[in-house]
Amino acid sequence: MKLIQGLLLHDTPDGTIAVATGEAAKVLNGMIRLSPTAAFLFRALLQDTTEEALVQAVMTSFANAEEAAVRSDVRKLLSELRQAHLLVE
Repeated sequence: MKLIQGLLLHDTPDGTIAVATGEAAKVLNGMIRLSPTAAFLFRALLQDTTEEALVQAVMTSFANAEEAAVRSDVRKLLSELRQAHLLVE
């Protein structure tokens, strides 16, 4: 799975945003402000990946991450992206 084409990530002084362009603009009108963890996951989802790979990447990159919480958060984000039609599977 990966993000649909046309979602661009942009770092600003206030954080990272995802902006819809091209095909992505057909399903998302505007932009999404991302938490640091969501930005990390969005960057990982620019390439084809799996849920398990995302969990392991967060566990490796974020100190003191609790695996159960990470799994839950990754599942929730993926569910929201699916509902918004922002994932290609």
